[in-house]
Amino acid sequence: MAAVFDAYLDTYLKQINDLRRLATGGTGVLPPGALPTDLVKRVTVEAIRNADRILGMVVRAFQYLPVVDVTFGDVVRGIVTADRALYPDDAMRLRTNLVEALRRRGIYPPSVSSLTEEALTWPGPADPALSLTRGAHSVDLAPLILEATQNLDLGGEASTTITGADADPEIEGPDKSDARPRVSTRARPAVPAVPAVPAVPAAQSGALKPASATTANSATVVALIEWGRYHAYELGLDPDLPLELVGVHAVFVQASDLQPRPIVVAQFAQRHQELEDQSLPAGKRMAIRAGTTVIARVDGQVVHVVAKPLPLSNPDALTKPETFTGKPDAVRAFAESSAAIGAKRAKALQTWSDHVTSADALAAWTDQPSLLRMTFASLHAAEEVPMPKVVPHA
Repeated sequence: MAAVFDAYLDTYLKQINDLRRLATGGTGVLPPGALPTDLVKRVTVEAIRNADRILGMVVRAFQYLPVVDVTFGDVVRGIVTADRALYPDDAMRLRTNLVEALRRRGIYPPSVSSLTEEALTWPGPADPALSLTRGAHSVDLAPLILEATQNLDLGGEASTTITGADADPEIEGPDKSDARPRVSTRARPAVPAVPAVPAVPAAQSGALKPASATTANSATVVALIEWGRYHAYELGLDPDLPLELVGVHAVFVQASDLQPRPIVVAQFAQRHQELEDQSLPAGKRMAIRAGTTVIARVDGQVVHVVAKPLPLSNPDALTKPETFTGKPDAVRAFAESSAAIGAKRAKALQTWSDHVTSADALAAWTDQPSLLRMTFASLHAAEEVPMPKVVPHA
């Protein structure tokens, strides 16, 4: 948070430098007395503009985060990737200032070669032709995009928002008996039934909640799961394990030219039970998952693949020629690289799990894993510092 405020202040002060020089005659020292009203308005506009921009940068990054094991470095990459797509020139240098403020605090991805925007941007797919809507197991995104578009209409049939200023309690005042916001209850038009999303057994899905699908887009969800299975190697996933669709949605974001830039975000996950503690029942194990976030345009073209892989359950498949038949050589290289990165990640997870268990006094007295009993507070707790002794007054 401190880095965000530093970036905001650095950018803001640079934006109003010309106004300060004009107001002080070039000295940089304001004269005594009240500031001119016009000057106050101008610097306020700059403050609001910078605040809106940096808020949008941080919020949009959530669409570009991995499904599992999110780190501060991932957040940095998500911010840069999302903002660069909408503000490629970074005229305000807000993105540059934020990356520098984070670097000063030691917050940056350890796996990148430098902190340039090109290095921080999430990579594209190994196969440049990878698309949701073209090729094998194509997906019809029309119902998903239609639903997202209908949700933008605050007064339409898809809306469940406050309708009309006369329903605003702040406008009507507290004395009105019916001052509660009125919500649209109009139902959407009926849609034909489609196949339901195949259920994933609890032992496989663990605590993750699968993507909720309305009747209108459940066929899209089913098609996305099949697409993910077919393109598992391109996504850094395992084709031999069950695949979960954690979430899918269309997002309308606004670029620097004030035009919408719609994208589709799909989040896949896989549970690797072979990496878990086999001495425990399936229901009591700490779930270990791989996950991938896919960012695509509304025409289906995949632009970014954000993967957190794990080792393949059948690594010998990478050496078989038929595994990558009809796919570019870059897909094989990406699959091999993902398997290597996944092995390092699995080892790091095991090391951290052993460390937590060794520090848990109750581990020897219960069969519940220590990780499942951790709270958010204990996860981030610092080492206990002895309190100073109170010296009585003489």
